[in-house]
Amino acid sequence: MNRRVLVVEDDANVSEMLQRWLQELDFTPITADNGLEGLELFQQYRPELVLLDIAMPIMNGFEVASEIRRIEAEEGERRHTPIIVLSAYTQSYFLAVGSEIGIDSYLTKPVGLDQLATHLDGFFAAAG
Repeated sequence: MNRRVLVVEDDANVSEMLQRWLQELDFTPITADNGLEGLELFQQYRPELVLLDIAMPIMNGFEVASEIRRIEAEEGERRHTPIIVLSAYTQSYFLAVGSEIGIDSYLTKPVGLDQLATHLDGFFAAAG
């Protein structure tokens, strides 16, 4: 498979865990520890999927997701990059904002390997 997944997560422990899991699942992780760096890496690598935290320094996850959607729209891209939010926030406000922005899925931390694998399989199976 070896598809690229951008992980934008400011917690080093969570980021390392996600990198390890993605490698076990035969994905190529690309990592950023803040939103601005994540956006830059998105533009550079155009990953097949983005895993995104909400609360981060410099640029939060909602801002990153909005910019990704803006870039895709401006460039007339036919490919829609799935964005999965991984966050401890569970309030309906965050789910509503995410939906408005165009976030495809929302997983509540802590996330397990099996849950992540099932989610990723679902997105990539749908993409073909």
